[in-house]
Amino acid sequence: MDDHDLARSPLIDARDLADPDPAALGRLERGCSPGPDYRRAGGVVFHAAPVDWPDPLHDDAYCGLAGEIVDSLLPFTEASPAAMLLQLLVLLGNVVGRGTWVGPAKRAWRTNEFVLVVGDSAYGRKGTALAEVQDLVAEAFPDWFHTSYRTSLATGEGLVHMMRDPDPRADDPGAPDRRCLVAETEFAKTMRRNTTNDTLSGNIRTAWDGLPLQVNTKTAPSQATDYHFSLVGHITPAEFHANLDSLDIANGLLNRFVICASWMSKTVNQVSATGAQLDSTRRARLIGRLQAAAQAAVGRGQVLFDNDAVKLYQAARPALLADNVGYVAAISRRAPDHLCRLALILSLIDIAPAVTADHVRAAWACWDYALRSTRYLFGDRLGDPIADQLWTAIRQHSEDHTEWSRDELSSLLGKNRLAADRDNAVALLVRAGRLHQTTRTAANGRTIPTWRAHSSA
Repeated sequence: MDDHDLARSPLIDARDLADPDPAALGRLERGCSPGPDYRRAGGVVFHAAPVDWPDPLHDDAYCGLAGEIVDSLLPFTEASPAAMLLQLLVLLGNVVGRGTWVGPAKRAWRTNEFVLVVGDSAYGRKGTALAEVQDLVAEAFPDWFHTSYRTSLATGEGLVHMMRDPDPRADDPGAPDRRCLVAETEFAKTMRRNTTNDTLSGNIRTAWDGLPLQVNTKTAPSQATDYHFSLVGHITPAEFHANLDSLDIANGLLNRFVICASWMSKTVNQVSATGAQLDSTRRARLIGRLQAAAQAAVGRGQVLFDNDAVKLYQAARPALLADNVGYVAAISRRAPDHLCRLALILSLIDIAPAVTADHVRAAWACWDYALRSTRYLFGDRLGDPIADQLWTAIRQHSEDHTEWSRDELSSLLGKNRLAADRDNAVALLVRAGRLHQTTRTAANGRTIPTWRAHSSA
């Protein structure tokens, strides 16, 4: 069976082949499109993704060693490759610490990053994706795992305490390691705390920026300055919407996250597949390369973009900020910052002398998937309740009504809406590219403004 036949095979399973290369197998598996029905062989079932699910993470994202790790693990797991890759980058970025950055020192992008993995309970395989890469990183860096890896966010004060500076006055030596990664698999709790007086949300935002954190209590004041905080969050779509508050959007909490939609890549018959895993020799080789990359990256200082990377970043930046209204725009406002952080982490994993165009391209692909994940989560909603109500009504009547006057739009909103509310909603829908203005001649011969939905909206 050659590669062409393998790519067209209804199922890819490492156990069907004699001593296959798992990474090559993983690359082919990522390229399979299961279609509307599942297909099976050798105890593995490939499922179609849910309706309207984001297109897969582009192959450009799986560059270098990070991509090779995901491809090597993928044949033996049900996890989403996108969720594996993005969580791997966040973990490894925390291992590197704050001593390596791109950009000027006062406006540095470091290797701390946040990812929010969104998927249905069980079928999303969020925890499976984390476990696959977490186990590998923990094996490569056991000291980091034991001192810096945490599994919950309690309070804003607790977050500062985990990374606190030494305090000779209190005979406190400080945190044993100022690097801290929290894997909060119940991120809905964190979103709920954002609606209370808890300082957790504010401290999370500050920690992504890398600015000093303080707890100003009389009994136990503390601060964290030279720290390095990364965050992995897991949530279901239902929990996300149930706990979403406009404050999460307005205060910039969510735009500090790379959002990743996660769906199981396949179903493995765990009985017949018992013992199927990456062989120890290949696993040890990957671990050794990770250790070498971390050794070269820690404390490296400023890293530069090479000329091709600079050109690609400059070309990408306008597209990263193209959305200018609604939820998607609000969550995309830090897209250039995310791209720089991800590109830096990818370059360090490859022990590259500089960030290259391949690393920028990979980071761009990661952000593009995050954007599609965000659009999947929010659908047509813009975040303005009146505009969302009006757009829903327009779509519901699209078959029998294609052009709307001001009075007709008011009738869709109901009698209790002010004309100013209607006009603001229409203006927002025009800016979002949903509506465009035209005119028609009324019965009295006057020309009146009307609005039509864009055919692509």
